Amino acid sequence: SPVSWYRPLLHKHSRSRCFGGGEPLLHSKFIVEFAKIMNPEWNIVLETSLNVPLKQLEMAAPLVKEFVVDVKDMDEQTYKAYTTQGNALVTSNLKWLAENGYAAKTLIRLPLIPYYNIEAAQEESRKQIENMGFHRFDKFEYIVKQM
Repeated sequence: SPVSWYRPLLHKHSRSRCFGGGEPLLHSKFIVEFAKIMNPEWNIVLETSLNVPLKQLEMAAPLVKEFVVDVKDMDEQTYKAYTTQGNALVTSNLKWLAENGYAAKTLIRLPLIPYYNIEAAQEESRKQIENMGFHRFDKFEYIVKQM
C-alpha cells in the first residue's frame, strides 16, 4: 500500500521520489495514491519506457516533476528485436506528452545497444523525437557483459 511504502521514506532527505524498475506506469493508481499522502515538498520522477496504454500515462502525468524515458530505438524492428514488443504505444505516448506540455519536463534516454543498433540509428531516433518537440537527450551505451 502507499502508506506502508511511504513510512520508510520519511527520514530520507531528498526532495524527489523516483518510480522506476519494471514499468511504473503499470502502477499509476499506486502513484496517484502515494502522491495524496506524500510530503508536499517532494517531487515525483518517473523512469519509464512509455510502452503502456495512454490512460496509465494520463493518470500519473499531472503528478510528475520529470519523466525519464528510455525509448531504446525508434525503429520498430530494432525495438521489437530488443524488447519483443512493438513501439507504437511509445511513439503515441511521446506525442501525447509533447502535445500536452510535458516535453520540457522529459529527458529522453537514447541507448546505443550492442548487437541491436548503431550510432546512426541512435541519431535518427534523436531527430525523430526532437521533431516531436523534445530537446533534452541522454545518449549513452548499454554495457553488455560477455558470457
